[in-house]
Amino acid sequence: MEELKVKVGDKVIVSSGWIEDRLATVTKITPTGRIRIDVFNDIQFDKYGREMGCDDRWGNRKRIAICTPEYEKRIREAATIKTVIDYMHQVTEINIDQAHAIWNILHPSQDIEE
Repeated sequence: MEELKVKVGDKVIVSSGWIEDRLATVTKITPTGRIRIDVFNDIQFDKYGREMGCDDRWGNRKRIAICTPEYEKRIREAATIKTVIDYMHQVTEINIDQAHAIWNILHPSQDIEE
């Protein structure tokens, strides 16, 4: 297994079987190579990017990896889409023009039946 070559301030990706991938920043590296990040402050990662002190029976051990610009862009886009979808569930009233506009965005080549 290859050591994670990161320094304080580097962006990393946090992933596990239970959470969506998230962006984080390395906040501390101990002399023994333990890594701390700004997300999940109470968790430490070993020098290979694996969460320390976690029973992995259910596949919920978190891992960190070096963040590439392309992957960061994908995570930010997914978060934006999720935010919009979550917001749409809170909307309780729209007018007919808004309904048509939303339909045209979601189904650009299909007319809505009224």
